[in-house]
Amino acid sequence: MGSSRPAAASIARARRRLGLAAGGRLVLAFGAIRPYKGILELIGAWAAVRARHPDASLVIVGPLLVGSEAAYHRAIEGAGVADAVTFRPTYVPHAEVALYFGAADVAVYNYREVTDSGSLRIACSLGTPVVATAVGAFREFLTDGVSARLVPPGDAAALAAALGGVLDDPAGAARMAAAARDLVTARWSWAVSAQATLELYRTVVRERAGDRTG
Repeated sequence: MGSSRPAAASIARARRRLGLAAGGRLVLAFGAIRPYKGILELIGAWAAVRARHPDASLVIVGPLLVGSEAAYHRAIEGAGVADAVTFRPTYVPHAEVALYFGAADVAVYNYREVTDSGSLRIACSLGTPVVATAVGAFREFLTDGVSARLVPPGDAAALAAALGGVLDDPAGAARMAAAARDLVTARWSWAVSAQATLELYRTVVRERAGDRTG
């Protein structure tokens, strides 16, 4: 089971294409933004991650379906991490999805609850190391320390520590990512994973249409 992460040059190219800084560590929170996904709490924990990894940046990307952009910007400013957080509350074109995951050192899922996650499947399929909360489908699919780092929901200190630990150990992160990728291959065919991706975006499109008409 080898590393499934792209080479450093590929990561830098992906970041440049997305208009992100080529250097430093990058943590990605990808997907439609809703309160149960714990993005505000993740922002609150980011200062602790930065204290351990001053070069780390957080990229939050996906359509904002509930709440206001202003609330997230206030949280970023209030946490004192405006220089270390990129907030892009917008739909991501399909062609850019793999670029975001290829640009990231870690994908983070600070959910309070979950039944399934197309975004997590994409991360695992593409070999991006994962830090997630030990809830629902995450707990059923992933094993802490083997295929991801899992933390208790609502524990900001544990979340920051897990993110810092994964950033500390790229080789260990690559091993976990490879194990998660093997799980995806065994449990879901590529066709099923592609369908999960398609359904994720269909859901976003439907919900955005509902927000405009409801």
